Amino acid sequence: MTEAELVLQARRGDDAAWAELIRLHQEAVFRLAYLHLADPAEAEDAEKTLKYARLAAGKATEVFAYDDAARFLEQARAAAEDLDRPQEQLELLEALADLRFIADTRERTLRAFEDAVQFWKSLPGATNVDGARLYRKLGEIGTRWGVHNPKTREHIMEGLRLLEGAPQHPESIKLMIARAFDLFRYRPEAESDYRAAEESAQEAYRLAEAALSLTDMSAALDALASLYITTCDFSRALDTTRQRIPIVEALNDPQERTDLARMLAWCHEYRGEFAEALKYGGQVYELATRYGRFRESLVAMVDSARQSLLWDRWDEAERWCALHVETAGRLGLEHPSARGVGAIRATISAFRGDPERARALETETESFAVGHPGNAWLVPYLRVFVALACGDLERARTALEEGLVLANIPWSKLQFLTHAMRFAWQAEDWGYVDRLGREALDLARASGARLELALACRAVGASRRARAQPEEAEALLTEAEALLRTLDCRFELGRTLRELALLRRAQGRANDAARLLQEALTHFEALRALPDAELTRELL
Repeated sequence: MTEAELVLQARRGDDAAWAELIRLHQEAVFRLAYLHLADPAEAEDAEKTLKYARLAAGKATEVFAYDDAARFLEQARAAAEDLDRPQEQLELLEALADLRFIADTRERTLRAFEDAVQFWKSLPGATNVDGARLYRKLGEIGTRWGVHNPKTREHIMEGLRLLEGAPQHPESIKLMIARAFDLFRYRPEAESDYRAAEESAQEAYRLAEAALSLTDMSAALDALASLYITTCDFSRALDTTRQRIPIVEALNDPQERTDLARMLAWCHEYRGEFAEALKYGGQVYELATRYGRFRESLVAMVDSARQSLLWDRWDEAERWCALHVETAGRLGLEHPSARGVGAIRATISAFRGDPERARALETETESFAVGHPGNAWLVPYLRVFVALACGDLERARTALEEGLVLANIPWSKLQFLTHAMRFAWQAEDWGYVDRLGREALDLARASGARLELALACRAVGASRRARAQPEEAEALLTEAEALLRTLDCRFELGRTLRELALLRRAQGRANDAARLLQEALTHFEALRALPDAELTRELL
């Protein structure tokens, strides 16, 4: 088997291929480095140690042997210290921090960059550009890449201060992009400034384009698209993300390629274009796995599982969840995405008539953190999903009220307004429709979120049916039906057809009601949605 074939098999989880690749790597790539670093006479020569340790670190990184690479960089840094080369020590500390980021060990990345900053401060001849670059990288990690760091804003502002008066410096442009992210990312609406964020990203893009910096052009567009997702302008987010495609193709940068595919997947998901979302989600998984970013590949798996669940492709969702569990176990990783996997598997189990297994699956992952504190609303969000699937309305109501308080940006508000409409319809608690129905309809319609709009139409339409307002009920329920047929969401379509059947009966149209119920039953049986199938049979 060639080395390229071994790499491919290792990326697919073949432990034997991985072991053979490492063996070949150590023999063929490290041979020269080991000869010099292991020989006592050579080891006394700091110059050679520095040279070969850096070489070995680079080669180790090429085949994802990140622990080896970090060890060699530490040896190189020690050699640079022996040679009294502080500037080279700083370069190696920054290289180690960059390696931690590439290896997707985000918390260790923060510590590594903070160590580099402290060393930079100790240098008598420290340059502002070096300091600004380190502060900028800390700012990017805490904003664009989502690693919680309370000092993120402080780092960005310090980097900008160091380059005050040089707005066109390449590092100033990058810091401007980091600042754009910081003005809205992981911040409640009351602490955000959406207009300033947009202006900062647009100005950064203009400067990057003038400087012919493709990397910064891509990052600035990413900031804009992320802002439009936050503010629920999904069509604009997709258009902006599509602008990145030729830029990223010209760059061929692994991180930018992965991020672009992820953003395309999210934009299509939020517009209800689930086939496209899953296409790009698969690309994220392939790219993250190819480049050895295993934590990122775990997130890609749960994203694809969620999109499959929303699209009512439950077997596909289960497949992604099983892959996540197997991969995390093989790598010995505990990742916040496991909580999403537990909730998705629990929801499917409940939909298929096994609430006991659903509760067990949810309980298994309740202890997992959700990652960034700005995502605290995800905990009640997942609980509502599972509780509604299990028919536990009181637990769903408690989690829903908690989430409505925590949802403090337009995007999370949309999610909980939709949950409120799910709950109102299932519990026939029309007080939620009175309180939040208009807001749910307006936000879903304005954002282009078609699945959320369909669910809001169904809930408000059902409340109108229950209150003997047939004309409004007709308009809203037929809109929900049309949307769900377009989206090809069979489970939610079945439930909506069942609701329409009740309206048809109230209108004295028994044959039409029976036809709708029969179609609904066909969808439920195809999905093995036993509780809904049984309820539909009773109505028939």
